[in-house]
Amino acid sequence: MVRPWFPPVYRESNLPDVDTIVDVAVVANEMWKVGDLVDWWYADCYWTGRLTKVLENEKFQVICYLFH
Repeated sequence: MVRPWFPPVYRESNLPDVDTIVDVAVVANEMWKVGDLVDWWYADCYWTGRLTKVLENEKFQVICYLFH
């Protein structure tokens, strides 16, 4: 499967003028929370998971979902 490019991501506190956004965009609130779905790049591959614990210094515990 080929993964398409992610749309641009903006934080609510740094959202540009909506008239300048011409395509699909993601608006995220300021905090990650337990239960959020995430993708991350590791070992030349994207992995999908869910946040299970918020640690300090912007680090998180994630459970990985493997699909067959």
